[in-house]
Parts: sequence; C-alpha cells; structure tokens
Amino acid sequence: MDVDLLVVLTDTDGLYSADPSTDPNATLIAEVDQVDARIESLAGDELHPWARGGMATKLEAAKLVTTSGIPMVMCHGRSEDTVLHAARGKSASIFIDL
Repeated sequence: MDVDLLVVLTDTDGLYSADPSTDPNATLIAEVDQVDARIESLAGDELHPWARGGMATKLEAAKLVTTSGIPMVMCHGRSEDTVLHAARGKSASIFIDL
C-alpha cells in the first residue's frame, strides 16, 4: 500500500511498560524507535483464549509497517479527535523504524 501513516485504534492509550490494569507503576511509552524483543516482551499474555488482536498483534503490525518506512500510531479509539491527533503526531504511542 502507498500510505503515509497507519493509525491503530485500541482500548488503551497506547503501549505501556507493563499492564496498567495490574501494575500501578506502568508508564506509557510515547515513542518506539524499533520493535525488538524487548518491546515485544511488553505485549504480555492474552487474557482470554478467544481474544484476537491483542497487543502482540498490534506490535507485529508495527514491526511490519515500520520496516517498510511507514510510521504507526497506536491510540485509544474512544478519545475525542483521536484520529486528528494521530495525524498531527500528538498521539500516545508512535512507532518509527529508524
């Protein structure tokens, strides 16, 4: 595809250092330069066997598009003006392969 940006909407604000629902010290990671083993380890385990499209899937998408030179933004899908913020680079987690 010939795109300038992939915006992935999710039910969290972006990628965290740990699961924010279980770890009160989890912090939002604003920018990821490269999706490597350390970043992939942040995806955690799927909580439900029927779950699809969890954080691991989002990180795999980030890896695919960023290695092709396309930046990706992951942001909360229910936040006000989230797509506009993503297009302006003002979203939560931004993935860029350098």
